[in-house]
Amino acid sequence: MIKKSDLFVDKRPGRCYPEKKSPSGGPKGGEQVKISDGVKAAMTVAGMKQKDLMPLFNTTKQGVSTKIGRNSWYGKDLVRVAKAMGADLAFVFPNGTVIKIENDEQEGTDDQDA
Repeated sequence: MIKKSDLFVDKRPGRCYPEKKSPSGGPKGGEQVKISDGVKAAMTVAGMKQKDLMPLFNTTKQGVSTKIGRNSWYGKDLVRVAKAMGADLAFVFPNGTVIKIENDEQEGTDDQDA
């Protein structure tokens, strides 16, 4: 489990990543991470546990654990998780442009496109 103390916060607002260590042992920070690591870091910031994601995917804690372990995410999954955390899913460009991603699915549908 990633703890808040293990997060590297980028100088640009709203960016934090699990801290990576360089070969010399120092933090590299700001490196790309797989989606599941980003979700786990966001869960830590939001104070959520895997069991809190169960209703979003209509599954068990084991089902959520499997999704995280396999790094198996659809765009709509990430939008659901962000919404549950009170956050937005977005593309953030170096020039400051932010494009928020919204889920256009209707409640109760099982469409796999985001």
